Amino acid sequence: MTQTTLKPIVLSILLISTPILSQAHETEQSVDLDEVTVVGKSRPRATSGLLHTSTASDKIISGDTLRQKAVNLGDALDGVPGIHASQYGGGASAPVIRGQTGRRIKVLNHHGETGDMADFSPDHALMVDSALSQQVEILRGPVTLLYSSGNVAGLVDVADGKIPEKMPENGVSGEAGLRLSSGNLEKLTSAGINIGLGNNFVLHTEGLYRKSGDYAVPRYQKEEGRLKRLPDSHADSKTGSIGLSWVGDKGFLGVAYSDRRDRYGLPAHSHLYDDCHADIIWQKSLINKRYLQLYPHLLTEEDVDYDNPGLSCGFHDDDDAHAHAHNGKPWIDLRNKRYELRAEWKQPLPGFEALRVHLNRNDYHHDEKAGDAVENFFNNKTHNARIELRHQPIGRLKGSWGVQYLGQKSSALSAIPETVQQPMLIDNNVRHYSFFGVEQANWDNFTLEGGVRVEKQKASIQYDKALIDRENYYNQPLPDLGAHHQTARSFALSGNWYFSPQHKLSLTASHQERLPSTQELYAHGKHVATNTFEVGNKHLNKERSNNIELALGYEGDRWQYNLALYRNRFGNYIYAQTLNDGRGPKSIEDDSEIKLVRYNQSGADFYGAEGEIYFKPTPRYRIGISGDYVRGRLKNLPSLPGREDAYGNRPFIAQDDQNAPRVPAARFGVHLKASLTDRIDANLDYYRVFAQNKLARYETRTPGHHMLNLGANYRRNTRYGEWNWYVKADNLLNQSVYAHSSFLSDTPQMGRSFTGGVNVKF
Repeated sequence: MTQTTLKPIVLSILLISTPILSQAHETEQSVDLDEVTVVGKSRPRATSGLLHTSTASDKIISGDTLRQKAVNLGDALDGVPGIHASQYGGGASAPVIRGQTGRRIKVLNHHGETGDMADFSPDHALMVDSALSQQVEILRGPVTLLYSSGNVAGLVDVADGKIPEKMPENGVSGEAGLRLSSGNLEKLTSAGINIGLGNNFVLHTEGLYRKSGDYAVPRYQKEEGRLKRLPDSHADSKTGSIGLSWVGDKGFLGVAYSDRRDRYGLPAHSHLYDDCHADIIWQKSLINKRYLQLYPHLLTEEDVDYDNPGLSCGFHDDDDAHAHAHNGKPWIDLRNKRYELRAEWKQPLPGFEALRVHLNRNDYHHDEKAGDAVENFFNNKTHNARIELRHQPIGRLKGSWGVQYLGQKSSALSAIPETVQQPMLIDNNVRHYSFFGVEQANWDNFTLEGGVRVEKQKASIQYDKALIDRENYYNQPLPDLGAHHQTARSFALSGNWYFSPQHKLSLTASHQERLPSTQELYAHGKHVATNTFEVGNKHLNKERSNNIELALGYEGDRWQYNLALYRNRFGNYIYAQTLNDGRGPKSIEDDSEIKLVRYNQSGADFYGAEGEIYFKPTPRYRIGISGDYVRGRLKNLPSLPGREDAYGNRPFIAQDDQNAPRVPAARFGVHLKASLTDRIDANLDYYRVFAQNKLARYETRTPGHHMLNLGANYRRNTRYGEWNWYVKADNLLNQSVYAHSSFLSDTPQMGRSFTGGVNVKF
């Protein structure tokens, strides 16, 4: 392609991406499967880690597939065996993998920290752009310890091209896309371009603009009548980035700046309990330990009023009540700025093959608004630095070792006076220091891999010690106000046996440890998204798990299958213990929509199976089935004190094992893909998601549903690039879809939707 023919495309891309910035490669061959590319000897490799290792259960989703998926990462991956979504309206959705979510799944932005607050709440968007990514990798095994500990269900890495790692062919490369959808009235445009500057420099710029309205829902009856669209499910997003790299024969060094703005609604948002606060402390403890009025997370088990835990409401004066009016619909106004440096160098030192350096800084802020009024605001500033070295082979051994530092300052505060609403999480600081390594030994048809990660955490908040001393009228002994120090040590061992050229059998065992988050330690206030009042627990210990997975993969000319069995057994599993027992006048009744929770620990056991099998009866047709099942139980829960008898005795009551909350229901799918001509493909996907009847305490049954999706692609190469036109119909049966894995499990997801779009690469 000549430089002259590229000019119209280059100009159009710059016109799209430049306004976005002012407000703030083609992938390897993949399997025909629309959803995923399975990692194997001849398949695209993961970019995470210098060793490029994989287990039979690892998956890679190509960028071409992601261009036609939802923008939110959870929705984009939903349907991959073992992966569901925690959808929260149209603006936020995170992956739920093997029944785990949040801090038990590590999501990376091209090997680096995302710097967002998605782990804090399901209505917080992940700061990764899957629609602009080169590929998304779902990884398991020892390689995950290169990046974090405690990710028992896997690691998700969204690989992007913000910092170029190679020179573009013919001096310029890029792509652009446009799509329209009927279900949520979505309009999405995206573009990216690499421009060579001389022999060694590459300039990259990219952008995405998305605007969508409230999405359509079938048969949704509310008090105000039957609704055709879900209120407050709209979502707008603008993203722009610019990067510059020096590329040489021995490696590259690049920097990038990204700016993202999101504005999206919050469905099912309620202000019913805004003038309430969690009240779970014995009155005598509040008198004797007055510091608990200032910092409730310092309470111990003996301070918890199990006889009468609940809410105290209407405690503010009339002036505050009038000052706090809710005018307008709830929505989030979000901005994230990211600064990044990446480098990789071959033969940096004697005895070493490669060096990788990654630095990034994120400045995240969002306001939760009612109309134009700010009600809560969230801040998260992170600094991350990691260095990874791959040594030269030592006999059969090759490996990578490194260190990582993560500094974080975050808060979740209220713009409403504290006399009306408590702040959810006051200013806190976290420091992580990590040492990690992975070693691999290879034989003719067998690979043994081991990994280790040691992670030291220091979490603290700034106490007002003068105020604590002033309130300590009775000179009671004060609790330890120092930082929360703990160390996590995680280990993993994996064996991959290629017992035939097309087969891979993987066995992975690991001991993982996860350190409690500042939310679990220090939170105290109303959490609107989860409809709870949360109470932190400074006395939490690190979470421990022993995990095992057996996976089998096969890739032949006509057959392909991937099957996996797994089990995760936890000690000190951190969970939100619900205190709705209706025992006293303040207590919340069992069937109340609002929940009072305190973070506590118990045992837990998760196990399940997932798989997919595909067969080509002819070279042009491919049929397959897929499915997943996961079961989760909380075990050995702490005994709760019963009611005090007439003699002052308080017996402890053992708690029965319980189902874990928000565990996805079983799912089964049938798939058909046809290459109708050399340029036209068509696909049909049918899923049956079964009802979830295995309920945690206070959960309600989630009905099952049928999901039928159709799609077609038309490809053509021209002098202006490689074009791909596509159309698809999602939820063609217009089923009422409810997801048990979502905190909004009684709120329907999108109904029937038609999408059309085009992508071009050059």
